[in-house]
Amino acid sequence: MTKSAGHLFFCFWLAWSFRAQAQFLESSCDNIDYLEKYESIVVIQHIYAEFPKGSVPSLYNLRVLAGGFGTGSFISKNGYIITNKHVVDTSVIPKVTEQALDFNNDLLGSFIDRVMQKTKTEKGFFTLVYTWDQVELHQNDLSKARPLLAKKVATASDADLALLKVEGSDFRPLRFKSFGRDDIKTALGEELFAVGHPFQLFYTQSEQKLSSPLIRDFGDGKLMQIDGSINPGNSGGPLFNCLNGGEAIGINTMILSRSGESNGLGFAIPGYIVNGFLRAAVRKLESD
Repeated sequence: MTKSAGHLFFCFWLAWSFRAQAQFLESSCDNIDYLEKYESIVVIQHIYAEFPKGSVPSLYNLRVLAGGFGTGSFISKNGYIITNKHVVDTSVIPKVTEQALDFNNDLLGSFIDRVMQKTKTEKGFFTLVYTWDQVELHQNDLSKARPLLAKKVATASDADLALLKVEGSDFRPLRFKSFGRDDIKTALGEELFAVGHPFQLFYTQSEQKLSSPLIRDFGDGKLMQIDGSINPGNSGGPLFNCLNGGEAIGINTMILSRSGESNGLGFAIPGYIVNGFLRAAVRKLESD
């Protein structure tokens, strides 16, 4: 190798080294503003409530069966929220769980009582969404939350996705990147993180990695495989990469486990499917 050729090779190597280092720094999760992400993410709880037949409806005889908690994300300023379909499933009455018993019953009971009195409803399914002001997020206490009644406005036929609507405005929306098959292959092994509410530990982020270049299909739609901690309560929550301040690339939806708790193998709905569902849902809502 001549001197000039060696010098040219060194320049190419140096340029590649700086580029690789820049990409590494750009994709590092160390500089993520997690609190900013939290403002787009909500706690979701599916419950069943009823007053005994023949009784005078009041907070004192209200029976509330509360399910566990799930996660969702605002996708518009005017209150549209995306989550998993199974998080808001109304095919079964929720069972009273240890999670529900730990919940602030006064907040839940008084809110549902007001809703049922206003609508003159004796029983029914309800989906509640809890949000916090940013200053109260760190308190991790549902008694500080603002409960909102959510309406299910769309579900996907080929994916575990549902679109909810709450009243209000000026919510902070999350944008999902149309993360597809080619993105999954190139991002294999890169650092990711999930945000959700596992075991009622609200706003928990967990480290993840894409652990397969393949799209999996368990009959519930196409999923990407991730390696990390996903537990009950994470369902419906966003999965982020560490690029550009953290891009939402998918929605956590299921795990493979014999115990029902995480063994490190989880699955998320890719962003391109999320965006396809949202586009179809918006078209249908606009045409109705």
